Amino acid sequence: MKSSLLMRRIYDKQFKIADIKLVFEDDMSVADVAKESSIHYNSLYRWRNEYE
Repeated sequence: MKSSLLMRRIYDKQFKIADIKLVFEDDMSVADVAKESSIHYNSLYRWRNEYE
């Protein structure tokens, strides 16, 4: 039986900060930034909490 492994993508600090700034400084919606960056919207909120 084959096991399928889900690979988690690792984002660097600069990528995270750039996306956080788009939402919380440039007033883009979380949904728009998430869609544009191909990430889940919850990631943006988690990253914001990590860097506050």
